[in-house]
Amino acid sequence: MTIGQAVYVNRYLVGLKNAFIQNVRVDMEKLEFNVTALMPALEMLGMFSMETVNDRHSVTDHSILTFSIRNTAVTFVGKGTLYTATSGTSGTAGKYLRLHLTIPQMVIGGSSLADSDRHLTDASRTVAAAKLKRLIEKDLRLQLAKRIQCVANEALAVTPFIKLFPV
Repeated sequence: MTIGQAVYVNRYLVGLKNAFIQNVRVDMEKLEFNVTALMPALEMLGMFSMETVNDRHSVTDHSILTFSIRNTAVTFVGKGTLYTATSGTSGTAGKYLRLHLTIPQMVIGGSSLADSDRHLTDASRTVAAAKLKRLIEKDLRLQLAKRIQCVANEALAVTPFIKLFPV
């Protein structure tokens, strides 16, 4: 993710296991799933690299940047597709569910950036924090959707669809 002249790489999310599922809606005919999750505390950690030019030499500054995200509400929308695969244990073919997740809505209650803006004035700090919050939210949407989708699809690939929802 590029922020101004800096690059924010090797991002990690910490705190996903503390999420609470608030609301679940399922349409089995359309294979659509809506889930609202509350995440009281997330930490996004990563390497922040900025290249500067001093006395005709290029200098790259690397530092760890931690972005704390508090009281986040996220709505996940999953569109499912069925595919046929052969079970490795029994050798029989069955239909399995694969999800594609998106996040149409995310509300971040509070956030803070650890020691990254000490060189900014109060006015520029406010503008920089607002821009950074929008970039972090956009990046967080992509990361959350990809990670949750990957975990869900790994779990769904183990059990045939008819065994998931036997009713």
